[in-house]
Amino acid sequence: MPLKHTLETFLVFLLATVLILTGLLIATLPPLPDGVVPWGFLFVLTILYPLILLPLFKRRRADYTFRILHWFPFLMLVVWFGLQLGARHIPSLESARQFFERGWTFSGVFLGFFFLAAFCLRVLRRRGERLVLLLLAFIPFTVGSYWSTQGVAAEQAVGSLLWDHDFWRSESISALFPETQKEQEERLLARSEDPHEERWRERLRAIERRRERIASRISTQQGSVRSEVSDVGSSVSSITSSAVSSYSVSSGGATEPEIPFVKPNHLPSSGLGIEFIILSLVAGYCGTLHKRSRDRV
Repeated sequence: MPLKHTLETFLVFLLATVLILTGLLIATLPPLPDGVVPWGFLFVLTILYPLILLPLFKRRRADYTFRILHWFPFLMLVVWFGLQLGARHIPSLESARQFFERGWTFSGVFLGFFFLAAFCLRVLRRRGERLVLLLLAFIPFTVGSYWSTQGVAAEQAVGSLLWDHDFWRSESISALFPETQKEQEERLLARSEDPHEERWRERLRAIERRRERIASRISTQQGSVRSEVSDVGSSVSSITSSAVSSYSVSSGGATEPEIPFVKPNHLPSSGLGIEFIILSLVAGYCGTLHKRSRDRV
């Protein structure tokens, strides 16, 4: 016997409600490793939900597309776990994780409603009634999602009420997810109820604040050094440009530098020097006297 129109309409609205609840509960989950056990609990529920309806779908010969859509809450939980696990080792995935969880997991719920609305449009029976029911469920969720992004973190209060219990914590499971350096620093700098430990952590926080001030001072000094280097570079550029601008343009269009005229201190020497001439005259005179004396003898 085929699935009746009224029952199918009820299942469409039920799936829309499950999508909204899944998105809200995902937004309240603690990050890994504290959120492993709560996530596992929701993971099992999202598997049981389509499995419980599977005999009904088989008996009433429901559309296969409609059957697959009931696994969408399960897919949302898988994506959340993958992003949480990936963001611990790949920092670039942190922005994707924040986007997925933003606004009561609005992106995941929106995709689920989109595929569900597409199914309702493809099926001719009671199309308008089902779309109206989807809008009645999605509009309040959208308002609440926008409200949560404006600083009113209601999901934190719900998450603390649901998951902030020792029942959801397991040391053996947490050991499978070693803390990152950032998580270790946050845990060490967090406030403690023990007065002695709190004094020790206060010293750590003071050291951390001093380290941040030193890092900020170093970055400021580096910025000033960069500005001085840029000023020197601009000065060199201005000198070079002024030297280039002193070139004159010849008639052929080629540029030639103007060589300044410098008056020499003395004229350059040409030919034999005066010393060589005097020495030659003296030697000739002496030779002549010697020749005359020898002729007389």
